Amino acid sequence: MGLDPEKQSLREEIERLAGILEEVSLFIHAHPEEGLREELARRKLVEVLAAQGFTVGPGPEGLPTAFVARYSQGGGGPRIAFLAEYDALPGLGHACGHNLIAAVAVGAATAVRRGLERFGRPGTVLVFGTPAEEGAVDDAGGKVYFVEAGFFDGVDAALMAHPSSRNAALGELSTGRVALEITFHGKAAHAAGAPHEGINALDAAILTFNAWNALRQHLREEARIHGIIAEGGVAPNIIPDRARIRMYVRARDPDYLEEVERRVRDCALGAARATGARVEFRYTARTYQSVMPNRTLARLYTDNLAALGVNLDPSEPGGGGGSTDAGNVSRVVPLIHPYFAICPRGTPGHSPEFARAAATQEAHRAALTTAQALAMTAWDLLRDPRLVREARAELEGAQGARNGGSPGSQP
Repeated sequence: MGLDPEKQSLREEIERLAGILEEVSLFIHAHPEEGLREELARRKLVEVLAAQGFTVGPGPEGLPTAFVARYSQGGGGPRIAFLAEYDALPGLGHACGHNLIAAVAVGAATAVRRGLERFGRPGTVLVFGTPAEEGAVDDAGGKVYFVEAGFFDGVDAALMAHPSSRNAALGELSTGRVALEITFHGKAAHAAGAPHEGINALDAAILTFNAWNALRQHLREEARIHGIIAEGGVAPNIIPDRARIRMYVRARDPDYLEEVERRVRDCALGAARATGARVEFRYTARTYQSVMPNRTLARLYTDNLAALGVNLDPSEPGGGGGSTDAGNVSRVVPLIHPYFAICPRGTPGHSPEFARAAATQEAHRAALTTAQALAMTAWDLLRDPRLVREARAELEGAQGARNGGSPGSQP
């Protein structure tokens, strides 16, 4: 399938940007910053986007490492947002490849911006710099802040792409996620001299994990419960008076996610009652909703990728899956969140191997092709309002089927 002259121009534009995009990716990769601390990454992205003709301003209040880059041509026209992530994982650096996500967003948005200017089409192209996608830090979920603050109001489509070990238009099965911290308060005492005077908070935490292990037998395949004991005492001869769990609950269906969260809490409440400890619950991040796929956008992306000589890998059905704050976006705006292969099949994400792969020439070549496919998908929308309406109608139909849940809300 050949490219028409306008799409060929977008493709060539991104080829010319290859050096800049690789520089952006390698800089972010070499300076890994955890969520809400991505100061160097933000500065680099803002500098590059400003140099490419975008007007750059702040993101939502309370997110100092967020930004919004904007370019408008003519009056009216579709408004297309590209989403950039750039936070790293603790101890692993860019083992999720967010350096590549940022480079793809910059490349695709810049090519579309120049296309609007060159061909005189009306429209607006945006880049939303969305920090803290990874839930390892408190208050993670930058895209949820964007949703709640109304930044997606009036946006016709949101586009991003995530590195993986395979190519997929709809991505893996996404799950919603609740991030909880559960703290048990007991009473310290000498563990040998007067254990009967104490209340063992660590026992309550261990009982909670045992209760979750029993609960798993009675959950749907889609559900996941996993966590760590982040704090469990200070010395063997002191009854622990404080124990702290950090954990996630995941499920695809929003209603079922709430049900599993309730049952998870009940396990902790039961453990507190059994031991005499007091328990407190705290959300450590915004709740992520599962991604609502938009097949209209996926079809456009798949066709554009094929025109560039890349075919999708066979789907891999199964339960579970990761979580992303892009899911909250997908419930208010038509979203595409495809995956692009940067390493051999089976290479796990969130691993040292994936972090190394995210800085290779092969990864940057794949990112360049992905940026071209995303730019061409955005161009389809910009020059054919019928496709914008089709994607929106699909989203509204899915919202109705799910009884119009409250995307982006914090329980």
